[in-house]
Amino acid sequence: RGRGRLILNPGGQATIREDVVFEGSGIHTGQQCRVVVHGAPAGSGIVFLTGGRRIKAWPANVVDTARGTSLGDGGEKVILVEHLMAALAGMGVDNAECEVSGPEPPALDGSALAFAEGLRAAGIVKQGRERRVVHVRGVECVAKGDAVMVAAPAETFEAVCLLRFDHRLIGMQAFSFSGDAEAFLSAVAGAR
Repeated sequence: RGRGRLILNPGGQATIREDVVFEGSGIHTGQQCRVVVHGAPAGSGIVFLTGGRRIKAWPANVVDTARGTSLGDGGEKVILVEHLMAALAGMGVDNAECEVSGPEPPALDGSALAFAEGLRAAGIVKQGRERRVVHVRGVECVAKGDAVMVAAPAETFEAVCLLRFDHRLIGMQAFSFSGDAEAFLSAVAGAR
């Protein structure tokens, strides 16, 4: 528990055909940042390279969740990885090395969309090895503060999100998603 990546959709592992470069200002630091995403061998997962360290994108390496998700190992860390991680997952990329120059990946437009479009342009290639899939056997519920996550057995993946703010312009909102990379690009990737 806590070491592997949660895979909900079965199928073959994939990586990118060509390296892709993203550059721009960091959303939290304002510093110039750069990330080069390289293809990686089957079974290697998502790894961030920074300061001479290899930081695996595992739950055990999450070192901070205030204002974003930070991954760290051995004193090195990368902040605000969730937009790039969402793009990798949404586009079906299981294995990649993300070489980061700066404290965080660039903000780009503030969403996962530019990352996802760049990954698609680089080409997604199957690697001839099946994903290790996590099967939910019963209803699971995790709560922290006002947040609740519920998982239940199903034939296909679907995420349903409910959000409530005590503000008249936001109020209660709901969103449901199930689909492939193209559906992720059109329905989810541009969310901020």
